[in-house]
Amino acid sequence: MEDLKRLKAGLRDPVLVLARFYKKLTTRQQHLLVGSSATLSILFVYMLSRLIAELLFVVAECVHLGGIIGLIFSVRRRKSAAGISLKTQILTVIFLVVRFYCSLVMEKDIHTLLDVVTAGLTVYLIMYIRNNLKGTYSEQDDSLRIEFLLAPCALLAFLVQPSGNHMYLHRVLWAFAVYVESVSILPQLKMMQNMKVITQLFAAHYVFALGCARGLSFLHWVFEFALNGIAVYNSMGRGLWPALVILSEVVQTAIYADFCYYYVRSIIRGESVIKLPV
Repeated sequence: MEDLKRLKAGLRDPVLVLARFYKKLTTRQQHLLVGSSATLSILFVYMLSRLIAELLFVVAECVHLGGIIGLIFSVRRRKSAAGISLKTQILTVIFLVVRFYCSLVMEKDIHTLLDVVTAGLTVYLIMYIRNNLKGTYSEQDDSLRIEFLLAPCALLAFLVQPSGNHMYLHRVLWAFAVYVESVSILPQLKMMQNMKVITQLFAAHYVFALGCARGLSFLHWVFEFALNGIAVYNSMGRGLWPALVILSEVVQTAIYADFCYYYVRSIIRGESVIKLPV
């Protein structure tokens, strides 16, 4: 009965519907579709990066916002929080709220609006699960202790932060938000690793959306360095801060890339579950 429910859920999942349509194409048609899509995507991102490089960050944050909206919709519709790490959601709220405060006093740009909306929706998701779906939340699988992530981030923020004319506390908080963001997905990935087989595709879709957002942010830096060279690095400040910012981007991208590989492989095969390596 459980397998039948899982199969029906897979048949209704829009991503799997597209994947199965892809499988019905001939090999030549598949190669043509993938090649043309990749080419158009690269050209599109390249044009955007040349015109408005900062737009990639905005798009990345919009993708994150879309991911949390989709996750809320799925959780409410399915009446289940299975496969969702509340610890990742808590870390997300922490870095978004800190970044919102820093943006408010240091930058005052569109990131402020996007961060406060995303943080508000994430808080809503946490409270909804705790108040309405606590019985479906797999606390034993959400086993990674966030204090072991927050403490090193706080220590590193006091040791290495951006230079500039802003208050020391604001610069430390900004660095803290950057470091927490780089590890915020780890509890969710650890939870999925504990489960071995992911049957809750809505949770996997959410993580994949975050991976896409991270990929867009990473592409921003790739194109910035391609277009402006070492001047980008020098403009970020002095000391270890520029190197740690770039390292954080690389680490985050690598963390998501591993999951996205198994996600894409399972989706292309038309499978209604995602199997992770032991």
